[in-house]
Amino acid sequence: MLMLFVRRPLLAAGWWALFVVVMIGIACLHNPIFNPCTSALLFLLILGWKCTLVTFPSLDDDAPLMTPKNGVLFIWLCKLVIIPAEILWVGNHISFSETVSSIALECSIILTSFVFFALGWHHSPLLPSQALWHSFPHPARYGWLYLIIGFTSIVLFYGSFSSYWTGALFTYTTHEAIENLKGNFIGVLANIGQRFGFWGIVLLWYSYNVRQSRRLKWLEHLVFLLLAFTLTFSSNRANMAFPILAFLGVILVYFQPKRKWIFKILGIGLIFLVLFYGHLRVQPSLDTEQVALLFDHYTDADNNYLEYASQLYLGSPYQLSPLLSVENPPFTLVASLLEPVPVLGKAFREESGPFLYNSLINNLQAQDKVIPVAGELYLNGGMLLVAIGHFLIGIIYRWLDRLFQKYRFTNPPLAAAYFYLSTLFAATLLLSLTVLSQFVLFNAAPALLIITINWWQMRKGYST
Repeated sequence: MLMLFVRRPLLAAGWWALFVVVMIGIACLHNPIFNPCTSALLFLLILGWKCTLVTFPSLDDDAPLMTPKNGVLFIWLCKLVIIPAEILWVGNHISFSETVSSIALECSIILTSFVFFALGWHHSPLLPSQALWHSFPHPARYGWLYLIIGFTSIVLFYGSFSSYWTGALFTYTTHEAIENLKGNFIGVLANIGQRFGFWGIVLLWYSYNVRQSRRLKWLEHLVFLLLAFTLTFSSNRANMAFPILAFLGVILVYFQPKRKWIFKILGIGLIFLVLFYGHLRVQPSLDTEQVALLFDHYTDADNNYLEYASQLYLGSPYQLSPLLSVENPPFTLVASLLEPVPVLGKAFREESGPFLYNSLINNLQAQDKVIPVAGELYLNGGMLLVAIGHFLIGIIYRWLDRLFQKYRFTNPPLAAAYFYLSTLFAATLLLSLTVLSQFVLFNAAPALLIITINWWQMRKGYST
């Protein structure tokens, strides 16, 4: 054990020495116009990933497969290793950055964000309370209540269950439902309420699990998982993926694979399918022949859609380039957070980061809310705000991970709620501040209510 303690700092020093040597070499050879050293800069991201992980033992991945820590490590793996390696292999495919001759500043921002995230994670002062919230109170009762809220909201939002089953996966149906309920307070509540159905299944799974005198078989878990999935249908991929990841987090607590690299490869394969869903959801209906044609188009090497989509959604350094060209930038952070708020946010939309970003890339026809948070922080406060912002993100992520770890055995619904909040918070690394605000407003209510029920039960127990 002592040898391991001695060897790790020496190993970290060796990796950082190599990093410094490579950085000095790049500084000597780099010219932003005639010799931008793009390949070396991308390699520096990969090297920075390894150096940071070796330095901070608290970032060693967890033995269980699905935890908030492993999730956030996979996000950074994509941003600092997988996407840079893809760009080195097949080139940059984000079209709006073709005029950029150097990505030195972009790589510096990404590396700074990761290092300060790691510092915030490693030195996070936020610790769960010493009080232990035991089993979830009355899970079956709350489970059925959640299901009733979910079913009622689905009918109110889509008009009927048949419309939900046949149309909820498609963007046109969702937009039509939103348009029909636009300005209607009941419509807002229905949009929020439909998220409760999934959590009703989670609570019923827990109730069933508690009543058994044996460990559940995989088939039993799978039945509940599939039932829960059928209540997450949405044209928004995150609305389906995030709840399922949270449920898997508490199902797989005992699963500790020896070869985790296999599951990382499988995770990348699932991303391949998730990105393909972007093709499917814009169709008016699900047609098997059309699906085959879409898949052929999706995988056609001449279209380069797979490369474009992966680099856009998983985090290419070229995403930051448009923001770095802004002179005298406005302050966008408050507007970006308030933009999704019903009624209130309308006045802020033309002052937000997404509006500015879409205008820079000439995409004013469809307002894509995905804007790199590191870039928006740099736009508003330079490298100092990038460092402070990601330090705070690291602190909050570590706190959510600690809460999940505390309750994953004693109170799975509560642990799943914290896992789910961590996936929503992932918008700060993968998507944008605006998307984070939107998730909190429309998706977080069921998980927050589960946390509130547990807190109230704990306080009630203390008072008696």
